[in-house]
Amino acid sequence: MTLYVSTHKCDKVCSLCNATPPCTKDQTKYCSTCSRYFLSEKCFQNHMTLKVKSKLVCQWRQVCRNCSYLVTADSKHEYNKKFCTNCNKKQPSGHFCYVAPLTASKLSDKYRYVFFDTECRQDLARDDGSFGHIPNLICAQQMCSKCQAMDDMEIDCDQCGKRTHEFWEDPVGKFIDYLRLSRPIAEICHITQFSRIRRTVFNAQVFGIEMEA
Repeated sequence: MTLYVSTHKCDKVCSLCNATPPCTKDQTKYCSTCSRYFLSEKCFQNHMTLKVKSKLVCQWRQVCRNCSYLVTADSKHEYNKKFCTNCNKKQPSGHFCYVAPLTASKLSDKYRYVFFDTECRQDLARDDGSFGHIPNLICAQQMCSKCQAMDDMEIDCDQCGKRTHEFWEDPVGKFIDYLRLSRPIAEICHITQFSRIRRTVFNAQVFGIEMEA
C-alpha cells in the first residue's frame, strides 16, 4: 500500500466541501467567512457541517483576504508567499528562483549525473496535420562527486572522464550508446533534461532506460 499524504486528490469527494459523492453545480453560493464559492446550497451547507482534522471545512480551508491564496489551517500562511518547490521554501509571489544546486553531502561516488537538451526540426508532417519533433542534435554535460565543483566543463574529470558531449549523427541512438558505456564508477546514472527538469534513471548494469520527452 502506498500513502499519498499531500498529492492524492480523490475524485469521489467534493473538492470544495469534502462531501461524498461530489457535489454537482447548481446555483453557486459565496461564503463570507472562508471567502470561497460553492457549487450549490447543499455544497455550501456541507462545508459548514463537515470536518477535516477536527475543524469545520469552513475553518480548515480559506482564501486569504489580503493575497487571495487558498490556505489551510495548518499551513502557517504568510502574506503573499507560497511554497516554492525549486527553492524548497516559502517565497514572495512572482519571485525569480533557480533549481537549487546539489550539495556534496548528497553525492555518492557510485552516481554519475547527466544533463542534456535536445534540438529538433519540425519539417515532417503527420496525418493529422501537425509536425513531429525530429531530434537533430543532443548536447549533454556530466558530473560526479569529484568534479561537481569544477566550473569549466571543458576540463575532463579524472573519475568520470569527458564532461561535455555533442551528438549529431543519429543523436538519440548515439546518446543512448553513450549512457550505456561501461565506467569504473556510476552504477546508476541520473538523467535530467534541461528544459523540462524531469528526472529519469538509467541503470548501466541492466541496460534499461526510461526517458521522458
